[in-house]
Amino acid sequence: MSMKKCFKKAEGFTLVELIVVIAILGILAGVGTVGYGGYVKKANMAADQQLVASVKNALELQYYANPSFEGTAAVILTKDGARADSADGFAAKAMQATFGNNWAGSKLSYNGWGSGAAVAKDTLDYFASYDPTNIGNTKEFALGNIFNGNAKPSFANEVDDLFDLVEITAVDVGSALDTSGAGLVKDAATVTTGGNFDQFLGAWGTQEWSNDIFMGGNAGAYGENVGSQSEEIVKAAVANAAVLKARNTAVATYLKNLGYGDVYADIADYTYGVSSMVPKDAYAELFNASGDAYYKTLTKVLGTEVTAENFASIDSDSRYREQLSAFNNAIRSYAMTNESGTSQAIVDATAYYAMMDTVNNVNTDSDSDETYWNEMRGAVSLYGSIVQGKTSLQDLQALYSSIGAEDNSVVVMVYGGSGSVKTTVNPANVLEG
Repeated sequence: MSMKKCFKKAEGFTLVELIVVIAILGILAGVGTVGYGGYVKKANMAADQQLVASVKNALELQYYANPSFEGTAAVILTKDGARADSADGFAAKAMQATFGNNWAGSKLSYNGWGSGAAVAKDTLDYFASYDPTNIGNTKEFALGNIFNGNAKPSFANEVDDLFDLVEITAVDVGSALDTSGAGLVKDAATVTTGGNFDQFLGAWGTQEWSNDIFMGGNAGAYGENVGSQSEEIVKAAVANAAVLKARNTAVATYLKNLGYGDVYADIADYTYGVSSMVPKDAYAELFNASGDAYYKTLTKVLGTEVTAENFASIDSDSRYREQLSAFNNAIRSYAMTNESGTSQAIVDATAYYAMMDTVNNVNTDSDSDETYWNEMRGAVSLYGSIVQGKTSLQDLQALYSSIGAEDNSVVVMVYGGSGSVKTTVNPANVLEG
């Protein structure tokens, strides 16, 4: 056999084969890049979640080591590092104890959390705009004195619960109507605060709020006739539901502070007896000295069953006369004006108005329901810490003013006082994943 026959001429790849190979390699490279990018994103998010959890734990440990701390302390995490402040350096001490002297170098890794600090700053700037010396303007005067600590609403400790009610009602109704719960509560807040401020106070004080769209009237059960109503009426109903809960909670807390603690839950959560987050207005029944809420409350106060049928005999019975008179006087005193021309009812109404106005004025830059609720919870929690008197508006402003609205940031805040501690994270979804 000749050498020529032993070796076959080598053949190269055709153009089609080369194109196929290059295409396959491109696909594999693309899949690898996407997979790697997704892995990096998840890793960065996980790192931030661990960092935020550690900061939250650091603030709580600092409180347990210093249980006499009264006030609010905050840590702001950004891509550039951590900042901490409070009146006595509480937050900075907490960070140093957990992370060491270089705690300020604790940075966010993920760049898509949004701006928790910007939402907080908007909230604070909004509240700080009110003048507590402007006696000629009811809104300026009342809000200014609430936010500088000279007036405290009865339901200060229940602010988060009140906003939860707004959210639950709006989301529930929004689902029934196939619409956005966040959009519905924004509109409901406009219904609450869109009119004249003095008219709002008057409606609060004269029991003019009602909520027959959800309960009572033609509605045999919660939400039964919501679908047959116009969108405008439903928005008003969501607003009314939240107002009724706020009024009940306000007067219930007021009575609890006067020594009627055993009636608090019945008044604050009073409903028609169906499974619903929408309350009947116990506030109006108490001030009208009639209705189930009034008689059920008297039953606990007097220690004997009181009904509409036997009320006249109870009222004339000398055994109950003193207790009944004291309770009715306590109810009346809630609305009595003091030397400043205000009353506890006005303070409570003003505080609730301000909470709902927060919904209208704090810019979250989000149409996403999830992001909206996370950011609004942070704003409302911050508002709650102010009306509870646990923080200084000016001190917090100094902290947040250093963060621009465009910055990616997460705020971890602790509220300490009265032997308890509460921590919040804004945006809330950082720890929720």
